Amino acid sequence: MPEFRRKILVVDDQAYIRKIVVSIIKNSDLNADVLAVEDCNQAMQVLERGKLDLIITDLNMPDMHGHELIQQIRQSSLNKFASICVLSGSDKEDDIADSRQAGANAFIQKPIDKQNLLKTIAKLI
Repeated sequence: MPEFRRKILVVDDQAYIRKIVVSIIKNSDLNADVLAVEDCNQAMQVLERGKLDLIITDLNMPDMHGHELIQQIRQSSLNKFASICVLSGSDKEDDIADSRQAGANAFIQKPIDKQNLLKTIAKLI
């Protein structure tokens, strides 16, 4: 019987952040497949193709704000119940509160702390 693997999508316009997050997940014991895209439009295309367990998204991206992406995910039929984690350089209380209001389950500040990221992902999936 094949083992069950979680599906995680990473959305960030900075290539090095995508690379770091993907590497952390792939080198962990999370048993997850991870796909990374550079903007919200690409994320929406992935989200329309199948069900995901977790979406990790930045807030400030060139094509759409992360809050808008979160709202679209929550309104979708396929992934509205997926867990969402914001990964942002912002430390503003408003961004954290607005992320939760939009539908995010967790908020992690950059720079990335590997153990905190893995602990948060484990809780969400």
